[in-house]
Amino acid sequence: ERNGLLRLGVAALPDLSALTLQVFRLPTETFKSLAHLRPTLRHVAITRCRGPGSIATLGAFSWLRTLKLHNAPEVTAAQLYGLFAQLPALVEFDGQNLPAVKSDFKAFVAAAPRCLRRLRLVLVHDLVSRPLEPLAQLPLLEGLWLSGFPHHSTEQLLPLADSFHLRSL
Repeated sequence: ERNGLLRLGVAALPDLSALTLQVFRLPTETFKSLAHLRPTLRHVAITRCRGPGSIATLGAFSWLRTLKLHNAPEVTAAQLYGLFAQLPALVEFDGQNLPAVKSDFKAFVAAAPRCLRRLRLVLVHDLVSRPLEPLAQLPLLEGLWLSGFPHHSTEQLLPLADSFHLRSL
């Protein structure tokens, strides 16, 4: 019943361009129907994504420009990378508490869309000893926000701003 109300609500808002969902666990068909109703939707924020199938449904929004994905411990690296492959227009990714990022930062960056301009990563404590050079694979990156890199000093991070042409760090 709630899914039907969500569909009706989205259909009733002709200029809807952003959607924020808490405790996201919609059936695949419901979320895909939202994609067909709202081709104007460009920004999606999801907090507490539950269920490994939930993330796959976001691929229906191939024109998505901004994705905020917070607290999604069940999302695997393969699912996240597959989603990136389906979102070629993604220019901003905000990830918080994602084991997929923690497990292999280099693979995460390699899978990220090349048009990514802004990247925000929070709670990535496992990356403290890893180099940030893989970010050079994102040639358009102009904004980088990191939290949970306590062992990277300012002296280590400032050269990133020059070498990657960052406007904000």
